[in-house]
This record gives sequence, C-alpha cells and structure tokens, in this order.
Amino acid sequence: HQLQRHHHHHHHHQQQQQQQQHQQQHFPRWQRRKRMAVDSAVTNLLSERFEDMKKAFRTLDLNEDGKISFKEMRAGLALMDAAVTVSDEELRKIFYNASNQDKKSIDLEEFLSSCGPHSLYVNEIERNLSKVAATADGKGFAFVDLSAKSHRLTDVVAIKDYVHLRFVDFSHNMLKDVTCLGCLPHLVKVDLSYNQLTSVLSFRPPLALREANCSHNCIGGMNDVSGHRFLEVLDLSSNSISSIDGISQNFALKKLVLDDNEIMQLANLHDLRLQHLSVANNRLSAVIGFEGFQEDELEVFRNLEACYDEMKLAFDAMDANQDGILERKEFLRGLKLIEPAPDERVLHKILDRLDKNRDGTIDKVEFLSLARRHSQAMLSVDNGIEKLDHLVELNLSGNVITRLHGFGHHPSLRRIDLSSTAVESIEELKHLAHLPLLEDLNLSNTIVAQQGDVSRSSCFRLKAIHILNPPVGKCKLKLLNEQFVSAEEVVSSLNFYDEHHPQYQDTRRDDAQDLPPALYQ
Repeated sequence: HQLQRHHHHHHHHQQQQQQQQHQQQHFPRWQRRKRMAVDSAVTNLLSERFEDMKKAFRTLDLNEDGKISFKEMRAGLALMDAAVTVSDEELRKIFYNASNQDKKSIDLEEFLSSCGPHSLYVNEIERNLSKVAATADGKGFAFVDLSAKSHRLTDVVAIKDYVHLRFVDFSHNMLKDVTCLGCLPHLVKVDLSYNQLTSVLSFRPPLALREANCSHNCIGGMNDVSGHRFLEVLDLSSNSISSIDGISQNFALKKLVLDDNEIMQLANLHDLRLQHLSVANNRLSAVIGFEGFQEDELEVFRNLEACYDEMKLAFDAMDANQDGILERKEFLRGLKLIEPAPDERVLHKILDRLDKNRDGTIDKVEFLSLARRHSQAMLSVDNGIEKLDHLVELNLSGNVITRLHGFGHHPSLRRIDLSSTAVESIEELKHLAHLPLLEDLNLSNTIVAQQGDVSRSSCFRLKAIHILNPPVGKCKLKLLNEQFVSAEEVVSSLNFYDEHHPQYQDTRRDDAQDLPPALYQ
C-alpha cells in the first residue's frame, strides 16, 4: 500500500513538473527571461587571480575541449582557493547567467560575458531586454528597456542596432565612450553612473532624451549639452567639476544635481527654469560670487601658491600627520615657512576665515574653497541664482558659506538646505524673509543653530521664526532644522521678539516682576 502510495506520489510529482514546464513554454519570452543574481564571490576570485579572463577560461578548461563543465568549474575553483565552496545551486546560477539557459557547460564567449571586462555582446543584450511596447512608428512591438548594470563592460557599440530602446542602464561598468548612444533616436532615460566617462552626454542628441545620470564618473568640466534640448533631469554628482557651464541654453532643464564636485561659484545659470538645484559639498564660499579676501590675506596666498604648484599639494605638505585635517598649529607652522614670512596677525585672520565651524581644525574642503586662485576673471559679476524664478528646492549644504545675500525673488521656493554650512549670524536670515512659500529651512550643524547651550538653542528657533514668519517676514515656515514649527513656538516668538506685542512691552518694564500688570491702569 505504502509502495503504491509512494509510486502514486512520484507520478503526481512528475505530472506537476511537466505541467510547470508546459506553463513556462506558454509564457511570452520577455516575462520568463529574468537574470538571476549571481554570487559575485566567484567573479571576484577569478579577477583577483587573472588579469586576463581568457587565461582564466583556459585554466578552468581542464580537458581543453573549449567548454567549461560544472565539474571543471568546481575543481578549478577548489584549486585556486580551498576556502571558497560553491553549491550546485550557485554554479547553476553562474551558468544560467552566462548562457541564459540551463546548460551543463559554457563556452568562452558566455564565460567572458559573465566574468570579465568585455564589449557588450549581442546575446547579452538579448538576455537583458525587458518591457515590450509599441514602436514609435506604431507598426509593431519591440523591447524598450535594457539593463546591463555591473557587467564589466568596456564598450557598448553592439547597441546601435536596437533602435527602439527608450530606457538604458549601463551603470557600474567601465565605459569611457558612449558615442553609439547617438544611434538610439527614441532614448528617454539613460543611466551612466559609476563609469569612466570624461565628458557629459557626448553623443548625437536623441530628441526624446529627458533624464540622464552621469554621477560617479571622471568628468573634469562641463561641455556644452545644449543639443539635448528636452533634457529635464541631469545628475553630475561625484565628479571633479569646478564650474557650471554648457547648460545655459537647456531651457527644459528642471533638476540639476552637482553634489560632491569642486564648484567654486554659482554662475552661468541665468534664467533657467530649474525647479531643483543641488550643489551640496562643493567649494562655494557665498550664494552669489565669492567671499572676498583683503589684500594682506591675498598676499599670503600668492606667496603660498608660488611655493607649491597645486593648492592640494600645499595642504598635504602642511598636514603633518596625513589625516586630511589641518590642526591650527600645523597650519600656522606651514604658513610661517613661506618667504617672505607673513605677519602673525594676518595669519590668525586667515585662520578664522578658514576655520568656519570654529572647531580648531581646517578640513580640505574649507582650505581649498578659500585658497583657490583669485584671478580677476573669476570675480566677474554673475547674478548667481537670482533669476531662477521657478526654483522649488535648493540644497547648498556642506559648503563654506557664511552670508546669505544673493537670493532673488523665487516665488515658488519651498525648501532650502543650508546644513553644515558656515552661517554664524542670525541676521543673515533676513535675506530669506521675503520668500513667500519658504516652508522648510535646514540650518542644522551650523554655528548659528548651535550657539550657546541647549536652553539657548530654542532661542535660535524663536528668533528665526520671528524673522521669517509674519508679521515680520513673509515665509510660511513649517519645518526648521527638520523639526516641525509648533503653534506654541510661533506665539512665543511673537511674545519674545515682537515690539508691538503687549507681553513684549511687559518684559521690558522694570517693576513688571513685582506688581501684577492690572495695577498699572
């Protein structure tokens, strides 16, 4: 009976398997084709051992038949590193990723496409296509989405025949040149982050291109991208860009992200219709133009520049313990070595200017942002962000900005992030008080928000609310330093700081503490 049941069960199982296979055949191909996540331990192991992946293939191909089988792969890996144990399941995944079918062996091309730096293969494109949509001419259907992330690609020329692609993701590869993207006329969105590009979108502009991500590349300067007329979103964060250029004609641009670059000045933005502008962690010293130096301070920097080719080298030379931070004494010692020796008073003045957050140290960003070459050309007057009337969100955090003049009318500006900047006077907030929709202001980790002890930090909030919100200011502040502005705070700010408020007058009366106010009538 048991035997029978077992047999029955086995039969049932077989049926189920057949059914599943049967079902899978009926699935349209694009839904079935999902790339499995491959265990990167194997790839890492191979790339540590071999510079050339073809060699790796030849080493693993023990019987030299031009293919690698499960057994060969496992034996080869065990010889290289006994600590790496790879389960059947993982090997199956690696083989599946390489050949896109359940094979017991893979050939050289398949091996390279999953393991080594290589050009994009046609079968690799085929495997990573997804999303089917009507073609632009409406005559048929085609895949419109290609994702080849982390494939160790060195070029993608093979893509030029896939003219219907609209969304392309080539992030985390080794690309230096993407000219061939010019062959995709319907491209809408492209992700080229984490590659080795040196210029911005250097390919023939597809008419439909709306969004581009070129962050984490090796871009040293912004070339002209005015050809990409309909570009709306451009992300260039984490490059080495020192000035904003090449976008003054991109009137469709709504969002520009330039975080973690080396930008000195907000310029060449003119009257673009930007809604989101993010320039966090750069080398800005002011919202408009520069924080100017006085002549005696400039003299010291000129002499310093004469001693070193690059300001970065000057910093490294002074940084005795090489921790990326200059102590005040390291800095003074370094500056005293300059010929002719500068005046001690001037040095302290420079130090105060550099050490914006008053923690007794100068970090590299603070140093380089002020020690840039002060040529007259850079002091040309540019209206910065004044004319950006469509601005909704502005992020200037992590820059050594002390003063806040330079804002324009900005009727739609809702959020300003000034966290980790060098704003130290509460009076500076008056430059923001005219912004009619400002509801979220972040000044956390600035001197102005940390003045005094904890009890006085509420004092900063009340003062700020009094300056910005009606009746004095025009803002609609709801969030200050990422905390909600409560109704009580609004009332208290009036009580404490509004001169026309009876309670304010009360606190100014000498004997108000002794007699109840009613006795004055």
